[in-house]
Amino acid sequence: MAFTFGFMGIHQTVSGAFIGSGNTFMSMSPSIVSLWLLRFPVALFLSHYTSLAEVGVWLSFPITNILTALIAFLWYSRGTWKKRKITEEVKISVETTKETIVEKGEGF
Repeated sequence: MAFTFGFMGIHQTVSGAFIGSGNTFMSMSPSIVSLWLLRFPVALFLSHYTSLAEVGVWLSFPITNILTALIAFLWYSRGTWKKRKITEEVKISVETTKETIVEKGEGF
């Protein structure tokens, strides 16, 4: 497991880049794929259809950490996340007006 902590760091860093660019869907997708489409099926397969039993469940964690980091990095490398704009450019015209300050004094 300790060997794959670096891959978890890659995944978190790439997810942070996606979030920072305003692409929260791109950040969420590898996480959902990791848990639901990779980790659970791999754990089920390794624990029930191999002789690994409960060790297969534990092996599913490092396997999916590596695969998720690879998927996130490949998606990041495509560069499509750069095209999203978080804000619109708004041009503001500034008009200045003259204001007269009238003070209320004793003579009024």
